[in-house]
Amino acid sequence: MMTLMTDRKQFRTLPLARLAMMLIVVAAQPAQADEEAEIAALNAMLEAETDVATSNRMNADFVPGMVSVMYGEELKRLGARNAAEALDRVAGIYVTEGNRGNYRVQVRGVGATLSGSNIKILLNGLPMNSAANGAADAVLRIPIEQIQRVEVIRGPGSALYGEYAMTGVVNIITRTGDNAVGVRGGSHGYLQGDAMTSGISESGLSWKANVSTWGRDETGRQSNPDNFARRGNGNSPGSVDDDFDGNLLLAGLGYQGYQLSAQFLDVRRGDYFGRNALADWDTERSKEQLVGLALDKNWKMSETVTSELTISGLQTDFNDSATLTIPKGVDPPGPRPPVTRDVYRQHSNTSRQYRADLKFNFELGRRHHLLWGLGYADLDVVESGSTFIEPGVSVNQATATQVLVLEGSHRRIASSYLQDQWRVIDSLEVTLGARYDHYDDWGENWSPRLAAVWQPFDAHIFKFQYAESFRPPTLEESYPGPDLFGGTTTTSDVTAEELRSMELAYIYRHSGRVLRATLFKTHIGNLIEFFQNPGDPPIFRNHGEIHSWGGELEWEEYLGRKWKLMSNLSYVEARDTVTDEPLVGVVHWLANAMLSWDVNSAVNLSGRVRYVGEQQGWSDRVRAGQADSFDPYTTLDAVVSWEHPMGLRGLELRAGANNLLGESYDILPNPAQYPTGLTDEGRTLWVSAAYQFGAH
Repeated sequence: MMTLMTDRKQFRTLPLARLAMMLIVVAAQPAQADEEAEIAALNAMLEAETDVATSNRMNADFVPGMVSVMYGEELKRLGARNAAEALDRVAGIYVTEGNRGNYRVQVRGVGATLSGSNIKILLNGLPMNSAANGAADAVLRIPIEQIQRVEVIRGPGSALYGEYAMTGVVNIITRTGDNAVGVRGGSHGYLQGDAMTSGISESGLSWKANVSTWGRDETGRQSNPDNFARRGNGNSPGSVDDDFDGNLLLAGLGYQGYQLSAQFLDVRRGDYFGRNALADWDTERSKEQLVGLALDKNWKMSETVTSELTISGLQTDFNDSATLTIPKGVDPPGPRPPVTRDVYRQHSNTSRQYRADLKFNFELGRRHHLLWGLGYADLDVVESGSTFIEPGVSVNQATATQVLVLEGSHRRIASSYLQDQWRVIDSLEVTLGARYDHYDDWGENWSPRLAAVWQPFDAHIFKFQYAESFRPPTLEESYPGPDLFGGTTTTSDVTAEELRSMELAYIYRHSGRVLRATLFKTHIGNLIEFFQNPGDPPIFRNHGEIHSWGGELEWEEYLGRKWKLMSNLSYVEARDTVTDEPLVGVVHWLANAMLSWDVNSAVNLSGRVRYVGEQQGWSDRVRAGQADSFDPYTTLDAVVSWEHPMGLRGLELRAGANNLLGESYDILPNPAQYPTGLTDEGRTLWVSAAYQFGAH
């Protein structure tokens, strides 16, 4: 009987044992099977490791819960252009862009009408969610050329990661160890440049740096009518302002166990469809800028105890493009005359967070591993403001500058977590864990986890997990500024959203083939919503629950030497208990089929078919005339890759098309300002070239 992979640490250090395992599996195949391909397939599965689920490296199929690991090289061959598009290839995850062009990540049916704060986003293990609003949209825009791998927990992750790890955790790990440059060009004037370098001196000083810059013009897509167009006002249908650009700089130094790293990420984009209405005035673009610094140190305290200390700081600057709130000619709410001219409003805020995390790993024998961690976080809103802008008229400062969130709002978080991994018998490992978080402004939270991984036979794995997670109220939700709606003071008395989840999974692994089947049931309570009762000041409140259940199937297989198939299918049923209707934005069926073909040793052809089922609309819950649902659609991506063309070692050429057939579709708007939905981007074509120095 094959023992669980929690001892793979030992296994990986024994080359003879690893080779013997490979030979046994290969020998069990039919005589006509290609031995080289089978060994490569087994190698690939054994090396699909992650530490995102347990904070110690394990094979992804043996960790508690369901974790996906995707590698940058394979993602490039499959046509993913950035981190968000990589997530869209994971079972049960659906990524779209909202009214303002911000990414919305829907995990197992939840998240279509939320910001990015329902998932925890890490960059090289460091938390990137904004202290003010919990979002980290800019991180999801990192180009795929800069990414080594993406690790995804789909399901609760608060037992280790605390706040915002409610429906999932995403860890984006950037490339290192390479000296390379690259360029990419594509439709609508898209241009991108990348460079990376790393090295180590004779004294042991190591360094690394990653640089990327990218940008695109407007695509020319046209919007659907917005709610104002039905009354003969506004600017829709019209041209969508969907240009964007970005810059990335990552740098690191290492010496004698110390690691110093710096992060700079600056992303700007147009107003897209506008939050409330389509604008016909080209305003300053939205900006999201992240500047971070982190120091990490590992110690080996004894043969069985190691520790790691991480101290980090992050500043996030948001500066939204000016949005058209109410077009001229529209009667505003309340006893006020019609608006006589277009008035735009622009919001901004700057927040900072400082964190210290200390963890200890205890190897209590070959079968027992203990993890204990302590954390402290200090979160502050440095400044927040709002500006009214009228085209052709001087800028007027809003009545109160603390609009989105009160300037000086702060939060202190003290946390501790404990995780106990114990192999009860050779075929069964149990993981017990819990995290305690104390917030100085709203209270405390416990996030427990109980999981088991059972491998009764070599090729068969069964998994169970019960876990709880939470999403705290953001500083914007806890401390809304006065005059958010002109003359009214928004109030707040909210606590955290809470999630409880159960998962059952079965995994079959055998010589180049992996099949995964997962069932889940989830309950989310204390939902935070923005509520305005006519005649009363608007408030943030806890109201409503979500019940969801569903399943996911994943199938990966090496088909001989030249072909690899990766596919997944998911179904979710999610209901809003307040309305007793399907949850707004839920997509019941999602499917991916990705096929990679090595034509020869240098040329690869890859394709991806993506099916998105019917999406639940707003219906008449917000206002009359909203779509009940949005039609299903299917898209096709195709990529051709050519390595070492004309014998030039280190050179790599690619060409591809996303939405090759030009499928036209509409998706859910958020807010519900476009009754028939938001229009798609359309077909995009691209080419890229990369050169790696010193390639053999």
